[in-house]
Amino acid sequence: MSVFDRVVLTALLFSAFGWLAAGPAGATEPDWSALADAETVYVLTSDEDGDTRETKIWMSVIDGTPYIRTSRRSSWGDNVERNPEIALRVDATEYPLHAQFIDEADERARIVAVFEEKYGSNPILNWIRGDDPRIMRLDPR
Repeated sequence: MSVFDRVVLTALLFSAFGWLAAGPAGATEPDWSALADAETVYVLTSDEDGDTRETKIWMSVIDGTPYIRTSRRSSWGDNVERNPEIALRVDATEYPLHAQFIDEADERARIVAVFEEKYGSNPILNWIRGDDPRIMRLDPR
């Protein structure tokens, strides 16, 4: 085998192993500003029995940081309370994330306003969700 053949073979092997290490469509830190216009995303949580639960939700991005919310009565919200290590699927890509609950009143009001600006205010959904939704900031794991 010539030196040229060895160099080409080595480059191909490194390329293949780099591709395999990257795995399927997945990422650790997306460009949230580029994903801010996504109308719906999927949150992946774990039920009490360990099964994965996939739920279609809304997401808003504020200053490059993603936020999600749900009612106090949602089962996927209960899953996040038990285990804040979740995944978010946007299009075909899943992002492993940590959900941090937001409790500070001014910050919550600012986030709710951004959701209403993006999705509108629906009295029926607001009634279902309640006056005190669980609001979560999504941080990289």
